[in-house]
Amino acid sequence: GPPMTSRHEKASPPSLDRVHALGLRAILFMALAYVGMMIVLLLAADFLRPRLVNLTARCTASLLTLLGGGAYASGPMVTSPYGAVEIIYECTGIFPIVILAAAIIAFPAGWRSKAIGLSLGVTIILVLNQVRVLSLVFIERFVPAIMGPVHHLVWPAMILFSTTVLFLIWAKTALNGRQG
Repeated sequence: GPPMTSRHEKASPPSLDRVHALGLRAILFMALAYVGMMIVLLLAADFLRPRLVNLTARCTASLLTLLGGGAYASGPMVTSPYGAVEIIYECTGIFPIVILAAAIIAFPAGWRSKAIGLSLGVTIILVLNQVRVLSLVFIERFVPAIMGPVHHLVWPAMILFSTTVLFLIWAKTALNGRQG
């Protein structure tokens, strides 16, 4: 077997082959988790889609009302003094949530840590997504010339970046919890 190390000696780092194998396994597991969750989403789309869209629309209308906008939601449509917007499935935050969930589920951590990471991560993504939707309402009303690039380039990049950062912070915390 491998030589024993005392408490004062440093263990040798894992071989590059072992690191590559672990990395490949993690990527494969994450891909399988992602595909599995997307299949579930597709199978449950008829049930989930209208509920998530309407919930996002109602939250948007409520927040616009709190901001003085007197908004209301009717199904996917949100109407306010700032204009009307239609919430679609992609506006709900479900896809970044699936990406974060696949990464957390694939990561070698305990289930308690995963549950905490998923709970906090989903909450943060939903809040960030709501900020995104609200900002787009105001951009459409006050600076419509930049709506296309902000809607299709800036916000998707920010959401993906934020999802990645959330995962990395959680992963570091999960690893530190395992070592401590």
